[in-house]
Amino acid sequence: MMSASAGSASGGGRNVVFVGQVPETATEADLRALFGTYGGVVSVRLERRSDRKPFAHVQFECEENATGSVVLDGTVIKGFEESGPIRVGLVKSHKTETGSPIMIKCRFGVRLVDKATKIPVAVVLVGPQWPSNVGAVARLCNVFNIASPLIIVKPECDIHETEAQLAATHGQWYLDNALVCNALSEVRTHCGLLAAFSARKSKRRISSCATVADFTRNIALPLIQSPQNCTAPVALIFGRESDGLTKQELSDCDLIVTIPIQSPNPVLNLSHAVSIALYEVERNMHSEQCTTSTSNAAPPEQVNNTVALWSSLTTCDPRPNPSRAALHNILLRAAPSSEEMRAIMDALHALQAKSSKE
Repeated sequence: MMSASAGSASGGGRNVVFVGQVPETATEADLRALFGTYGGVVSVRLERRSDRKPFAHVQFECEENATGSVVLDGTVIKGFEESGPIRVGLVKSHKTETGSPIMIKCRFGVRLVDKATKIPVAVVLVGPQWPSNVGAVARLCNVFNIASPLIIVKPECDIHETEAQLAATHGQWYLDNALVCNALSEVRTHCGLLAAFSARKSKRRISSCATVADFTRNIALPLIQSPQNCTAPVALIFGRESDGLTKQELSDCDLIVTIPIQSPNPVLNLSHAVSIALYEVERNMHSEQCTTSTSNAAPPEQVNNTVALWSSLTTCDPRPNPSRAALHNILLRAAPSSEEMRAIMDALHALQAKSSKE
């Protein structure tokens, strides 16, 4: 199951601190007593999750008290010496241009909404290994005004470490509201198209576009502009720092996107790859050449259903095959409308009915 914190601790300024590596048996009362020595504590929110050590947000009456309590970073709570040191850092609130965060519920969690500027894509990190990279990606989500929370699949590091907090800069909201899931398959129930960024090719599926530029212009943009996909963002999926996405994970996605680099060492750092992908999406969204003619593009589910029906009529082999993959990729590149896809489906159903009579 995906999970998300209920939102950033209340308070609009820097009067909130994040506390990581909290001892398993510590209580909110223990934290209130510890941080209360640095000033008035308004609230303590302690959270426990199955995938990481407990963490908390402590809100003070004023910024000065919160800043003073940061000296507790790296100290050990009395009575919990066996649990090791805690991590403490200031929280920076994520705000809209008007100065206050606006939250709404949507199909895939909680997000900030500003329809004029927010980009409806979701950044998905699979097995991130370094907190600094997670923080850097959170910062990029803020820079490019991404509407969706950051989605993380089976993280191999503590995404709320102080290192991640520092690297996030103004992207703290994306760390606080990160959605964590146990498998890539869970992402599909919350997003539309799954686009895997990788230099590795899947043997089970033909890559539908050669470059990130082609992907954003010809596939992602029509889906982003489609009203049917407003609650099902396009997922931009990135793999581990050490070895990227596995072949199975690539096969679980709808297509593979590459960032072409003419170099003997064409491997990018995780955050660098994310920055290039988000830049291409943002650039194409605001390009003067973009029109609304593709705003009724068929959602990925409709394309997948059409391909599945066509495949059932042409082969008895249920395994993926090159012709099925080719049709899937052609339809994605063409960005047909829902009406056009329904017309194709009607024709295929008629062919299916004729075949059953023979």
